[in-house]
Amino acid sequence: MDFAPDYSHEKVKAVVYMQSELITQLERLRGDVQKEKENGLSQLIMSVAALLDDDIANENQRKDNSNKRDEHNLRILSLTCLIVEIEGQLLQSGYDEHALSLKEDLTTVVELVQKCEYKWEMSKNVISDTIDLLCAVGWKNERILMGYLPKYISKSKRDQSKITPGMYFLFTNVATTLIEINENEKACQVLENLCTFSRRRNNINLHRELIVKVFSILGDSEPDIICKIGGIDSHIFDGEYTEYAGDFYWLYACCLEENLNRSMAGIFFYKCYLVRKYLYGEKNWYTAIAQRENAFLDFSATDNQVSRQNLLEFIEKVEHNGYEAAPSHDLTDIIMAKTIYIVLSGKTGQFNVIRNMSEYKSMMETFERCCETYQSSGEPLLSLRLAWNLRGNYYLQCNDYIQAEAAFQNALGVEADSETKAVLSDVQLKSNLLMIYHIQNDTDKSLPLLIELLDCLDDTEDNSMSKKDEMRLRILLVSTYIQSGIEVDSEELEDLKSLLHSLCELVVCSDESIFEYAVEVAMFIYTATIYLVQIEKADCNEQQMYLETLQFIERNSAIYKLTTVQQTMLYQGEALMLWNLGLPECERYIQKNLQYLEESGVSVFVKASMYQFAASFYGKHNNYNSAIFYIGKALDKLTETWHGYVRYSNDTRLLNILTPVQLLFGECYAILRKHLDVESVYERLLQFKAVASLAGRERNSVIQGSTVDSELIKQMNQVQNQLACMEADTIFQDITHQSAKLEEKLRELEKEFAIQFPQKMHFVDITWDRVKDAIPDNAVILEYYVSVNDYGRTQFDIKGNDKVAEIIDLYVTIKENGKVMQKRYLIDQAVVVIEKAERFISIFQEMSCNGGVSEKERDLEDLRNELYCTLIKPAILDIGDNQQIYIAPDNELVNLPFELLYEEECLEKNHQIIKIESARDFLFSTSDAPAAKGSLVIGNPQYEIREQQRAYEQETSSDLSRAVDIDLAGIEQLPFAEIESERVSEYLHTVPFIGDAATKHKVLETEGYQNLHIATHGFFDLSRETDVIYSSCLLFAGVKNWIGNGQSVDMYGNGIVTADEISRLNLKSMKLVVLSSCMNGRNDSFINKGFQGMVGAFAAAGVDYVIAHLWNVPDCISTVILMDTFYYYYVEENISPPLALAKAKDYLKTLSIDKMRRQGWFNCVRNSSLNSECKESVSSMEKYDDKFRPFKNEMFWGGFSCYQCN
Repeated sequence: MDFAPDYSHEKVKAVVYMQSELITQLERLRGDVQKEKENGLSQLIMSVAALLDDDIANENQRKDNSNKRDEHNLRILSLTCLIVEIEGQLLQSGYDEHALSLKEDLTTVVELVQKCEYKWEMSKNVISDTIDLLCAVGWKNERILMGYLPKYISKSKRDQSKITPGMYFLFTNVATTLIEINENEKACQVLENLCTFSRRRNNINLHRELIVKVFSILGDSEPDIICKIGGIDSHIFDGEYTEYAGDFYWLYACCLEENLNRSMAGIFFYKCYLVRKYLYGEKNWYTAIAQRENAFLDFSATDNQVSRQNLLEFIEKVEHNGYEAAPSHDLTDIIMAKTIYIVLSGKTGQFNVIRNMSEYKSMMETFERCCETYQSSGEPLLSLRLAWNLRGNYYLQCNDYIQAEAAFQNALGVEADSETKAVLSDVQLKSNLLMIYHIQNDTDKSLPLLIELLDCLDDTEDNSMSKKDEMRLRILLVSTYIQSGIEVDSEELEDLKSLLHSLCELVVCSDESIFEYAVEVAMFIYTATIYLVQIEKADCNEQQMYLETLQFIERNSAIYKLTTVQQTMLYQGEALMLWNLGLPECERYIQKNLQYLEESGVSVFVKASMYQFAASFYGKHNNYNSAIFYIGKALDKLTETWHGYVRYSNDTRLLNILTPVQLLFGECYAILRKHLDVESVYERLLQFKAVASLAGRERNSVIQGSTVDSELIKQMNQVQNQLACMEADTIFQDITHQSAKLEEKLRELEKEFAIQFPQKMHFVDITWDRVKDAIPDNAVILEYYVSVNDYGRTQFDIKGNDKVAEIIDLYVTIKENGKVMQKRYLIDQAVVVIEKAERFISIFQEMSCNGGVSEKERDLEDLRNELYCTLIKPAILDIGDNQQIYIAPDNELVNLPFELLYEEECLEKNHQIIKIESARDFLFSTSDAPAAKGSLVIGNPQYEIREQQRAYEQETSSDLSRAVDIDLAGIEQLPFAEIESERVSEYLHTVPFIGDAATKHKVLETEGYQNLHIATHGFFDLSRETDVIYSSCLLFAGVKNWIGNGQSVDMYGNGIVTADEISRLNLKSMKLVVLSSCMNGRNDSFINKGFQGMVGAFAAAGVDYVIAHLWNVPDCISTVILMDTFYYYYVEENISPPLALAKAKDYLKTLSIDKMRRQGWFNCVRNSSLNSECKESVSSMEKYDDKFRPFKNEMFWGGFSCYQCN
């Protein structure tokens, strides 16, 4: 029968192209057949030679040749079947010239089937199997096929009653051969048709057997075909408990999993488990592996704890060789390691909540060992990249961010192939690092990395970033806005809202395009919503939309498979908007959030934030008991948080990471002050005020207590000193160094420090009862704290300019004859008060720079009176006759000279004024300090060393104050500082270090001294554009050489000692430090850092008292007299530093010309080594009236304050 071509006008071009392709394929296949025949001829010659040789050694050769002949015949048969199929297509398209070759090729196929089935004659089975094979390969019409077969073949000879062994082996061998010649699609077609024939012809038992054997041949390379066959035939295995049933379920489930149909795969793995359990028992390896696969899929999808427990039992039994019939040890270890990874990474594939830290750590270490052993196995999960990432998660949930950071860095440094990166990409690892930097509030690290990742996001040619990674990055970007308090510009805000709104629409419409990264979408919506509510840029309608979207996400947990951490955050976001919108469901969501909060896996700090939110809600809704309960929980979590941070050896990083803690305490305090009694609130204030300073004290007690390796501390100090010098270069010379390597080295050392740091350390127990006992008798404490007068108001409660007012709480504590009384006064308009304090300080600073003159001097008295009436007068009756007044300021008040606030006379006239960080300072005594070896006095350093002198072009400054700007002109010799040092040394019975002997190394080697006096230039960056621990500094010998040419000499260094360098000294033996230098009493007042500057540095080092100056110290006879008088009272009269300073000030301001003459001050100057100009400046005073008091002005003595630090 001839074929009739079936052309249509529209398909002409396509048909022509297809026919051309078919002819090309046909020619290629005929060429392959010819090559195979040539190979077969060579093989035949070798076979004949082997037959003629009687040598027994050639017996194996003969057998091998026989096998090769069979393979040769199968290849010819397979290729010819493909040729026949193409010829049929060409005939159907009108190419009649292929009819003859088709008949010849069909004859060849029949003969080859006969050979392959080892039949001596043309049996019904051979004929039937030939036709079935050709149809299975692709021949469409059996009736037409019969017309081209040899005449001796008729349909009557067809046997279609069953699948014979010959037919089975023919089909499977041809399929295997087709796979070998890269005709996989045809191979699958042959095997699929074999299953179809079997379904029609075989009894059910034989069909089950054949299906399993076909699956075994296909393996896992063709999951689509196995899933198709399995979907049709799975029912015939129901109720069967045979090995074939177990194998079918296993192979079918594996392919379902490969095709991402994990729910169905789990069902069939479980069926496999039941069958194998029946056949082999629970202890059999093959039973266990089926249960493991089922548990793995269930746990990955749902975080099911029963499945998790099954996986844990599997891991334990493998580790202890607990299974029978287990394969090789290597294979079981690899499977165990992969199982561990699934358990530890959880359903997110990244991090899982750690409920049992010791269990996690044990499995993590086992996984690491397996990765080290089998990292070259080719398994993408067995990579040290993944192992380090898991270790990073472990440290993250231990709140050990130093080691978490190091672990993520190590993970990023491991080389990985594309398969491993598909599991854990570079972007994911970098976003983990970014998260750690974000938690640590480390903007120096986070911002460059964030910019790098954002560049990847904007790179349209870079396709390496998945949608999931992109969304994670956007989450971290918005989180940075939240933590840093950044309010984006209008364009960025519009872009953020546009993305948020579009995602909300996709969520509520159940758009499948976001399902792949549904969790990340959910968390972005939550984070962006929180941000917009925080900056009050979401109106009621928008918040309603965000709320409905989050509630939709909550209801559709099958799509949005959130971890417990993420679910907790979701509840928090919903509760926030419900409260903001005034909806009654808010409390229900707060309780949902709190119900699982402790076990949720969120960080301790976030738990504190959530408890504070709950307390705020209940307080505003008059449920005061609940508010007090939850605020207590919040503060307990905050305590746990900062206790974990004392491992930070670097003060800057410690300050950064504790800034969010300080801010959150401020929010907690606003609630406390409304609902608790004064003493209870004050106790909490003592526990958290200036918490970074408190954490530094606790850390330093460990360092100074020799708990950590001294060699490690030495290495850290060396690196930190190098960094301090680089920072000085930046501040004084505007030179930027490439310090990245040094910073990384320091971070490595900090990691080792964190490892060696005691896991359990004793923290000072700060309670009001203990503080009351420690407060000196007959003393008054004035403790200030800036807060707000309300809390918990939503943006829709606020109308116009009706913002929450800042206030200052003044706690007055009086201890008389062992009895303690306490009061609290509220000071309104804190912002105005702080502004006045800043103006008051700035006037004195300006006067100190301009010879006691300021254009704003007329405002001084008004400001003095107003500040006195606001800050001190409320407590004036409480102060009474008590001699000691301890002042614990806050915010900008930390730089305010309280001694100069009065109506009629200074407080210092009748009281000792002592500044402290907080009343808790009395708990930090230095009673265990080592014995001191004497005193150290340093003054008037030789700022320019002669042998290194260069010709600097500069103007000589007429300002002989002890302040310095970054220019060389400001660094003049201080001749009166030299006289001062000499007279101080006489009182302290020591020899002063003056001139080129006044080096920075002397200061850095002060450990063991009892007293330290320094008279030199000081610096403090009033612009606050630099880090205060580096910009608050003292200048010593050689500094001008360094500033002039950028070079330092070992003997002198750079001539600068920073607060950072001081803070790392151990000065617990030191009772007193006097800084007769400019502005070294100034502190950074941002947020609430306590004494943050040079005073704070000496406090951290363990010094008891520091006397320092708030503005520029005049280098003149007045400072010499003040210090001489101070040391007279301190040494000769054995009076405490605060009282000695008060008496010295009083002496100086009342000192008359007559008294100066009678006490020999003019003679002292005349007989000194001062130059003529300096001598003249003093001797000229003798011309004044005897009763004239030249130093009555506060400029000469008012800037000196006494700080009690320990």
